[in-house]
Amino acid sequence: MAPRTQTAPASTYLPRLLLVYAADWALIIATIAFAGSMSFWATPSARPFSLADPSIAYPYQTHAKISTPLLVVLAGLIPAIACVAVPLLLSPSAATAKRRIYAANKALLGLLLSIAMAMLLTDALKNLMGKPRPDMISRCAPAEEFLAAAQTGWGLVSWEVCGNLGSKQLADGFRSFPSGHASMSFAGLTYTSLFLASFIFSMQMPFARTITAFSSSTGSASSAAPSAHPKVPQMLSFAVVATPMLLATYVASTRWSDYRHHGFDVLFGSFEGIVCALVGWGWYGVFSCRREGAAERESAEEVEMMTGGFGTKGGQGGADRYV
Repeated sequence: MAPRTQTAPASTYLPRLLLVYAADWALIIATIAFAGSMSFWATPSARPFSLADPSIAYPYQTHAKISTPLLVVLAGLIPAIACVAVPLLLSPSAATAKRRIYAANKALLGLLLSIAMAMLLTDALKNLMGKPRPDMISRCAPAEEFLAAAQTGWGLVSWEVCGNLGSKQLADGFRSFPSGHASMSFAGLTYTSLFLASFIFSMQMPFARTITAFSSSTGSASSAAPSAHPKVPQMLSFAVVATPMLLATYVASTRWSDYRHHGFDVLFGSFEGIVCALVGWGWYGVFSCRREGAAERESAEEVEMMTGGFGTKGGQGGADRYV
């Protein structure tokens, strides 16, 4: 039996679709909140270090080039606006309102999943590893009277040698690995590059397989093969897609120049962010770029779940959702 395709009226479609995804939204938002709170209540492991180690003797910079609030704007807020605005405003004129809402919901969920994974992994590793930052000695302000008691052998000392025990600045000095700025910026901005490349320019991105991009330049579903005659200059499309990645690279590089992280911390955080972006893209984002018919069928089935149509998910339409 063919699955039903009747959908809710346009006026109630958005709240009903969000209700279907209520658990997804709740879990992702809760993960972001939990990971973001770790720096306030979790105590890092605090590895022993050497006061003669030049790699942790850099000066403490009071003003970072990219502050945490600015990072949230660059890697979270701006990509979120793009994930909502592009489907709503730049979809082909033939796209229905339901199709635009469906695409925006999928795109935004994928972005938030990418960021949530990056934040959770990064903050957990920071506190588990307890690696000293390059400016650790400057943060520590070693006190000679504590030196004897803080000896751990072979020239290493514990955090007890520091003159500002219990300060937040000292605790944060043991959160060097991996770089949170690098992981979050590459998670949010790599995902943005994938989304823009697939949705606007119909490029075949990872995990696309049989999913066909919905091109705003042609006004219809595009073929799986790239067009031989692109609708926009290729360098222009490259510049648009590459800009988020270049921005992420700059954000990550500032953590090295600000003496907040060692080189490997930045590289690992960047790699971690890219992996998280690919997971978010494959789990949610790629479905925002499906051809019109497939997307309409998926959104109809998901809303039908709220009216008792659970059986449709096991049919052909439901199977297509996960290809």
